[in-house]
Amino acid sequence: MGKGRPNKPTELKKLEGTYRKDRAPKNEMQPGKLDIVPEAPDYFDDIASSTWHQKATELCNMGILSTIDLDMLAKYCEAISIATNAAIKLKTEPLILKTKNKSGAVYHQKNPLITIWKDAVAEANRIAGQFGFTPSARAKISIPDIKQEDPFEKLLKKA
Repeated sequence: MGKGRPNKPTELKKLEGTYRKDRAPKNEMQPGKLDIVPEAPDYFDDIASSTWHQKATELCNMGILSTIDLDMLAKYCEAISIATNAAIKLKTEPLILKTKNKSGAVYHQKNPLITIWKDAVAEANRIAGQFGFTPSARAKISIPDIKQEDPFEKLLKKA
């Protein structure tokens, strides 16, 4: 039997205007939002670090990056890095490899980098949908209004 649609967070339902108190969980988890972009993990290569900086900055600017999202964002960046590195290697390697079996017969086989690339792209796409990184995923998400404080008001508060 199928899993059905994943549950939407209450915050998202309120933004979309589909929230109903009678159907809402009583104590839904409300993770803390990040105000600053965290540093990328130390083990990232340049591609993963660049992806991290770009995506984390965008999510943080929209006010939707939470502390508990960081592990999944890291997995997304890793998948993008793996896919990109595989694609780069495939530019210099043949797509079809000639291989000999134990008896010496030659046969053709798809380059394993193709499978690595496909798996990484599939994983990146799966995670991208959770963060709204695809056009169809974005169409389903409404972000909170981020109210910019007037600099003059800010100065008045300090006085």
